[in-house]
Formats: sequence, structure tokens, C-alpha cells
Amino acid sequence: MKDIKYLVGDDKILHTGIKAFSEDVCGFLGDLSAALMKNRKAAAYADIVSFAFFCRKSGIEKIKCKYKEEIRLGRGLAFHIAPSNVPINFAFSFVFGLLSGNANIVRISSKPFEQTEIVCGEIAKVINNYPRLACRNAIVAYEADDDINKRFSASADVRIIWGGDKTVDYFKSLPSKPRCTDIAFSDRYSIGVIDGKAVAAASEDTLNTLAESFYNDTYLMDQNACSSPRIIFWKNADEKSVERFWSCVKSTALKKYAMQAESAVNKYVRLCEDIINADIKPKCIFDNNILYRIELGSLPDDITDLRGECGYFYEYGISGITDIFSYITPKFQTMCYFGFKREEIVSLIGSSEPNGIDRIVPFGKSLEIKEIWDGYDIIRSASRIMNIE
Repeated sequence: MKDIKYLVGDDKILHTGIKAFSEDVCGFLGDLSAALMKNRKAAAYADIVSFAFFCRKSGIEKIKCKYKEEIRLGRGLAFHIAPSNVPINFAFSFVFGLLSGNANIVRISSKPFEQTEIVCGEIAKVINNYPRLACRNAIVAYEADDDINKRFSASADVRIIWGGDKTVDYFKSLPSKPRCTDIAFSDRYSIGVIDGKAVAAASEDTLNTLAESFYNDTYLMDQNACSSPRIIFWKNADEKSVERFWSCVKSTALKKYAMQAESAVNKYVRLCEDIINADIKPKCIFDNNILYRIELGSLPDDITDLRGECGYFYEYGISGITDIFSYITPKFQTMCYFGFKREEIVSLIGSSEPNGIDRIVPFGKSLEIKEIWDGYDIIRSASRIMNIE
């Protein structure tokens, strides 16, 4: 069809699936990882380096081992709708489609990202060495178009939809095959939990590492990633430990973050709105426009309305992690933590059974996309198991 730009492949791709974790797919991903690692332009982007590391041969083999007892085949054609706010997300989605054995059409955002150009350029080169994959995969870009969306959607055996609730609802409304599987990643909300005593006891190196990890989880994507924490809950917090943490975060952000004029204005507008919002009773602390802290005197019934960006954080004191659970809904995706033992968190989750939260990770890992995401095992969901007795 006209108006479709093919960054990889063409409009004649085969729609048939192959075996999950095929030798061709594993070989291709290992070669792609090596090519990206050698690409000088790619080295400037932490998200590309992270993706290349994810695709390395040993990493793919580790994932493969989780499925070795099952005979899995691709369902057929997977149609991926990538989000517009995370440049490298399309590449991870593509990998999951490959590993599950599907042919793939990946629609990327029409927004220009150099990361997209770099990764697609290397995919286009490397995939030509794997004819069985080259004829089954395409990465495309096009402006919003109902006819194109309907065509791709109707031919898909799997639809992997990344985006807001409206995007998910729209694509689910399009006609699809009776056995088409939808894997939808809609609007989510994420939080962070920090133990103040652990901050107070931390060495300078540990604190600097925590600040760097926090920066990567939040500022790196302007807090727009679904897994970026919007509100920080403090346990055992005193003024000294809280100030120690935020001072280190601010120092890190001042060195690395380029504040855009529009973002600065948006943050100030949000600050004014919060000040006049009687429901949340905030105490506002800000400095150099790089860091806004909104200390909450109380929590609204729906805390997912508290959505800062570009270094705008809400914070609230708690006596324990279970204090948060009454506010948790299925909208909640990731909880980042520092100062808590994994075993403690596992015990609390097991006994309290919160109504949401799909991921609990240390700070620094919120943006690490894996084959289990939003509570889905993407590879199992996107493939079919063949039962032989």
C-alpha cells in the first residue's frame, strides 16, 4: 500500500510462523547484538546499548532455557503497534515476536528518533543473512490511517499493542481473526518506595549509585515511561535522610539533564495546579527547575492522578509497605525499591495480595523490558503449544 515506509522488509512478507527459539532467530539476534555493539553512533545511546546487551547470545540462551520443556510454534503473523514515547520499545517487541516464532509487522512511531534509524539500519543489514527471517518480517512507518490499520489487523494472528487506553481500545475495535490473540499494554502507573534509615546508613558510593539509578528510571524518559515512578513513598524517613537523597539526585540531574523550556513551563503550571488543589495539601520544594518535590499531607483516593514529569515528584510518608496497598489498583505496574530485602517484599505481597502491581524491582531496573511484562509472559501468549501424547 502507498504511504507506508518500509524500514525493514517489504509488502510481500510471508505470514506463517516457525518454531519458537529457532536457530535462525537465535543466530540473527546474536549477530544483531554484535553489529550494534560495533556501531559508533549506537554507543551514544544507553537504550540501544541496553537493547544490544539484551540480544546477546548468552542472554537469549538464558531465556530459551525457560521454555525448553515445551514444543512451541508461532501463531502466524504478529502485528506490533509500538508506543511513541519510548524510542527503542519497538525493537524489544520485535524480538519477542521473533522468539515466539511469529512473522512480524512492526509499526513504529512516526516521530523521528535517531535510535530507530540506527537499530532499523542494522536489522536491515543483518537480516539479509537469514533468508528465512527476511521474508517474514517488516518494520514500517506510516501516519494514522484506518485503512492500513484495518488491513494489518485483519491479517494478524497476534496483535501486540503498546500505548494509551485509547490506542488499545481503537485497535481492539478493528476486525480480527476469530483466534487472534491480543496482548495489550495500556496506561499504567508506577511508584517508588525508599527506606530512610537505609539512605542514612548508605556510603557515598552507594548513594551515588542509587541517585544514578533513580535518574535512569525517571529523567531518562522524562517520567513518561509507564514504569517510571511518579510518587515516592518514604518509610522511616527523617528530614536529614530525605534531604540527603534528593540532594544527590539533584546533583546527578544537574550534570546530565537538559531541561527544555516547554517542560519547565509545564512543571510550573502543574505546581500551581497542585497548590490550589485542596485535596492533596502539598508542601512544594523546588530548585533550579531541575527538581520539584511535592510533599503530600494526604493522598487522594486515586493517586494515579498524580502524574509529574521531567523531574516532578510527589512524596508521602508511610509506616510500612502495606500502607500503600489500599490505594493499589490494576492500573499499577512497577514498584521500585531501595532499603528493603526481597524476601521481606515477597512475604508482604503473599500475605496482602494487592489488587495491582506486576513488577517489583530495585531502582535502576524499571526500564528493563523482559519477556514477562505487565503480568504477561509475552512469548507464551504470542505462541501456541503443541501437545504430543
